[in-house]
Amino acid sequence: MDGITIYHAGDLNWWHWEGEAESANLKMGKNYKEQINLLKDTQIDIAFVPIDLRLEKNYLLGLDYLVKTTDIKTIFPMHFGDDFSVFGCIKEDTIVTEYLSRIKEITHRGEKFVL
Repeated sequence: MDGITIYHAGDLNWWHWEGEAESANLKMGKNYKEQINLLKDTQIDIAFVPIDLRLEKNYLLGLDYLVKTTDIKTIFPMHFGDDFSVFGCIKEDTIVTEYLSRIKEITHRGEKFVL
């Protein structure tokens, strides 16, 4: 739109659940990668990406793969409900060190951002 590329993942994520059958988790990862690979090297100005702490140690798998497959300027996490503590977890997680500055911290519902 107007020269800006926006990616909204909806529920598309690498849903890797602890306690789930390994075959299901492998299939979910394969399916996710296939979809994200369609965007390979795409320049994305704004991305809305699920970050769900219920995935425990796997909560950044989807984001990390997306960032390493595409070229994203600004990332807005979503799917964390009202649990804004997710941003503290993100800041401390070494997985995102290379692109932490691109992740926008949301502190409350209805917050507005100027990009």
